[in-house]
Parts: sequence; structure tokens; C-alpha cells
Amino acid sequence: MRFLHAVGTDTDRRVLAPLYLRELVYRVMQREQYARLLALAAAESASNPVSAVLEYVRGHMSEPLTVADMADLVCLSPSAFAHLFRDVTGRSPYQFVKEMRLDRARDCSSTAASPWPGSPRKSATPASRTSSANSAVASA
Repeated sequence: MRFLHAVGTDTDRRVLAPLYLRELVYRVMQREQYARLLALAAAESASNPVSAVLEYVRGHMSEPLTVADMADLVCLSPSAFAHLFRDVTGRSPYQFVKEMRLDRARDCSSTAASPWPGSPRKSATPASRTSSANSAVASA
């Protein structure tokens, strides 16, 4: 009942409704129906054609991926697939693939081998640092 009252005014809707909605979700998750709800959500996710495409994209990011190819995977026309994909993910298939590839590139560049564990990447190698340090000591 509090949830319905919380959406009465614009300010209440912005401030209180999200809090009450979180409380409702929390209370539902604490009930004995939690396992059943989880199973229903998993079944719905598995039957969603976009889920199958997302898994395919994750496994084939280094290959060329077109909307037509992704639509063929789930037996939809490219137009119907693109609309469904945008409805589910909030972005077009092209934008999604591009973001995934950029994220992977960021991950790869941030975890690239560093001369010393935990240190930022340096352009000089440990050997060149050692020789330049030795030459600085020798010239002193």
C-alpha cells in the first residue's frame, strides 16, 4: 500500500518509489517462492533469443559479426532482431558489439605484461634501466 501512495506526487515518485520497490523485491526474495522465481527467471532468460546471441558474441568477438548473421542464429529477420535486441539491451547490436570489443581491448591493455607485478606499464625494459643506471653510476 505504501508503494501506491509513494507514486502520488512527482517528488514522492522520484524519491520514495525506488526505495519501496527495493523493499518489495527484498521481501519477495525472502519468501519461500524465491527458488521458484529464480527458476522462472532462468527459464525465461534461456528462452530469450537475445541471450543466445549474447553468448555467441562473447565467444566470437574477434570474428566479423553482422546483424544479419546474428539474426540468422535465432531465425529472425535482421529488422525484427535489431528491434528486439534494442528493446532487451538498450542499444543496437552494432553498438553492443563495439562496446564489448572496446571493453575487451581495455582489459587486455590494462593487464598487459608489466616489467614488475603491480606497477604501471613502462616503455623501457628492466635491462635498459639497469644499464642506464650502471652508466650513471660509472660516470659519477
